[in-house]
Amino acid sequence: MKNNERIANLALAGLTLAPLVVNVNPNINVILTASLTVYVGCYRSVKPTPPSVSTACIDALYFCFCSFPV
Repeated sequence: MKNNERIANLALAGLTLAPLVVNVNPNINVILTASLTVYVGCYRSVKPTPPSVSTACIDALYFCFCSFPV
């Protein structure tokens, strides 16, 4: 699993440095950079075990009422 993350990080670094060496279409560069950034971020956020603390129903309801502007 760490191998996939390493490959994605290397691809992201290569994509960042590619415009310094070759002519890269800016639209493709933006789409690929954004996609790889989201992939790496999602890959890092996945934990091997689920979180032990979850939001109770009353907490979620309280948040709805407290988040409205006064």
